[in-house]
Amino acid sequence: MILHNQRYYVMGHSAYWDHIVFHRLDRITNMMITEETLLPIRKIPGYENGIDYKAIDSSAYMYTDKPEMIVFTADTRLIDQIVDWFGRDISIDKINNREDRIQVVLRTSPNAMHNWALQYLDFIEIKSPRHLRESIRESIQKGIEKYQ
Repeated sequence: MILHNQRYYVMGHSAYWDHIVFHRLDRITNMMITEETLLPIRKIPGYENGIDYKAIDSSAYMYTDKPEMIVFTADTRLIDQIVDWFGRDISIDKINNREDRIQVVLRTSPNAMHNWALQYLDFIEIKSPRHLRESIRESIQKGIEKYQ
């Protein structure tokens, strides 16, 4: 079990997806205990060295895609939220000649960052990686089309 963003999650291996998944404990129903043999964690791709709890803690949501370096600019008023969501193992720098903007560099799930960036759309701009920036742009465009 893992406590993340004030919610408990059960971490386990999904044979169907063949990777680690997280399920919110309060949403689990119809649980069964089976006699199935468990796959050792170090046999699961990406977990050869065990569980990286720091990586789990730095994800805004419980996504299991491979973390990437992400760069974004943000309104300085968002510093507390950035630290609350991503922890302290991040780089935050002032942008030259801008008292109201910062640049943030961190390593996290691109899928989690996509959703987080949409949540704080008015306050941040993803700078890299380009595929994440384009994915967010496409989501914004779809939203604009819905609200025409």
